[in-house]
Amino acid sequence: MRSPLFLTGIVALSLAGTVAHSQVGPLVIEDSRGVEITFPLGAASFADRVISYAAGSTISATATTNPNQVLGPPDFVRNDDTTFTTLGCGGSAIWAFDDNALVDADGPDLWIFEVGPDVEGTAVAVSTDGTNWLELGMIEGATSFLDLAGLAALGTAFRFVRLTDDAVDCSGRTPGADIDAIGAIGAIERISVDLPSPTGSGASNYDDTRGGLVSFPAGDISFADAVVSYAPGGGIAEGWDDPTLGLHAPDYVDTGVARATTLGCGGQVIYQFVDNTLIDVPGDDLFIFEVGPDVEGTILAISGDSVNWVDIGRIEGATATIDIAPYIQPGDTFQFVRLIDDGVACSGRYPGADIDAVGAIGSATRLVLDANLLFDFDSAMLRPAGARAVAELAAAIRTGAITQVIVDGHTDAQGSDSYNVALSQDRANAVVQALVGAGVAERLIIARAFGESRPIADNRTAQGQQSNRRVEVLLVGT
Repeated sequence: MRSPLFLTGIVALSLAGTVAHSQVGPLVIEDSRGVEITFPLGAASFADRVISYAAGSTISATATTNPNQVLGPPDFVRNDDTTFTTLGCGGSAIWAFDDNALVDADGPDLWIFEVGPDVEGTAVAVSTDGTNWLELGMIEGATSFLDLAGLAALGTAFRFVRLTDDAVDCSGRTPGADIDAIGAIGAIERISVDLPSPTGSGASNYDDTRGGLVSFPAGDISFADAVVSYAPGGGIAEGWDDPTLGLHAPDYVDTGVARATTLGCGGQVIYQFVDNTLIDVPGDDLFIFEVGPDVEGTILAISGDSVNWVDIGRIEGATATIDIAPYIQPGDTFQFVRLIDDGVACSGRYPGADIDAVGAIGSATRLVLDANLLFDFDSAMLRPAGARAVAELAAAIRTGAITQVIVDGHTDAQGSDSYNVALSQDRANAVVQALVGAGVAERLIIARAFGESRPIADNRTAQGQQSNRRVEVLLVGT
């Protein structure tokens, strides 16, 4: 098994790749009454799951009795019954936040998108566990928001919201409160991350299509997640020129249907690991699932930043397994793999190398902690929410099969190179100190500083700068 880790205050894997992840960054939404509300966590701010729904008095507009219509950001369209949920007279429902949690922040914390001419009377309660409830009061009249200040202990994170119609306004085809969405203005993000289990049973074996099995200790997380670029050669059969067919775990079956990416004669592709990182471990580190009768000649390179490349050389014949140790410096980590067809075997409908998957046998789980949540601007002192997040990470590390923790500091491009390196080092050190203070053995941890040298977004935009301000944590398992 692989054990789930939930971290508050942490943005997973930023937007560098294709990991399933909610929009990060502020989102301004206008409600049905013309009021603009800013949600700092963007689309991650809204309810994700229905726990229960008990409709009140008879609702003639049956399409509005689907509680799933409350999930996600508001999408109310007048005269469209599929864009909101009616509680009915005295009805009640519970929704959950999965990728975020509600906390007390400055000003209003919870916004209920109740639609129609007025906000009908609705009692609001929140819970950390779905069992014990804190009554927040009523939304009614023109009041759609509630403030947690003074009602809950500072730092309490609520994951459940219960709405109960007050049974006063019960007329019409949609009696009682009509709910479009539930949004946490005061929000911290929660993510689920797989860590190696103490038993090591997360390892999985994958068919190399040549009669062998390749073992990956980290299982499905081991494989490339995103396409950075693709420049195919010529003469590729229709459908086989899709570079996304080389992502994730191998799934090639020889049925004639496109299940792999053909490079074409002299073509090339760059893949990226997003939720993990390629590292050197004893023995083989990287396996290229090149399918077909032979492994056609392919030139391989790896990179930590997609700019500076380490040339590994040619894989061909039946050699698809690579030990990167002779080519790198100890401790180097890599997120990018470049494959270039050697231009030799260029006949048939699938000229050049055919790539089903790219897998890191030597793999570290990669987390990206948003520095904007961890630290104040230009500061290396952990904010309270950041300290809580790192403490939760430490708890997971202590219970997982983790043999090394690498903490990398990164900044945006504002300021001088030397200043940014120093700031990124100070921030990495702050996270290390917090991990050690929370019980992680100091001997397991390495801190590194990259300053502005490894951006994952465009530094010319404010959103890009925000993404680049981060602390990455690489977790190496047994």
